[in-house]
Amino acid sequence: MLGRKQLLGILAATGILFVWGMATHVGLHGAIDAIPVLKTAQEEQVIAAVQKPDVALADGVYMGSRGLFLVVNTLADGTDVFSGLSFSQVLIVQLFICGMVALLLSLIVGQLSGKSVRQRAALLGLMGLAAGLCVCLPQWTFYGFGLKLTIVNVVDIAGGWFLSGLVLARLAQSDSTAAVATSLSATD
Repeated sequence: MLGRKQLLGILAATGILFVWGMATHVGLHGAIDAIPVLKTAQEEQVIAAVQKPDVALADGVYMGSRGLFLVVNTLADGTDVFSGLSFSQVLIVQLFICGMVALLLSLIVGQLSGKSVRQRAALLGLMGLAAGLCVCLPQWTFYGFGLKLTIVNVVDIAGGWFLSGLVLARLAQSDSTAAVATSLSATD
């Protein structure tokens, strides 16, 4: 059963992961041009011309034997180019994902008794760095995703886990301090 402070921590960590993710993906992506965007309708039309009905590929990821790598996702106007969902649906799904991650991080923090808030947060940050490297580096090495995109994604994961760890560890510490104080007063 989740305690009140643990539930509060999960909600706070969900918000932190969500806001941090938005900040890194909007701010950092834009600042370092991690995903170059076609800037003119003509550029987009040239790419779209490849998707003529007689040669159109089904949506998916394709690799050619000569280094060609394509992500094909053909959608109606007004939908998100990455998932087919409307932007509001994308945000709701992302919030749910952040909530699941926050719950798992909360469970990890709960197992780190005896550590300071900074130690717990640093450990979650290191775990986030390991997870980010494990997931994102193969996308760069095997599939040719850009180095800038890889860096943004690793910073998103590691930074979000560290910042969430600060809140979760602080609430876990205050919760355990309150439990010890209650236990000591009961023995008096």
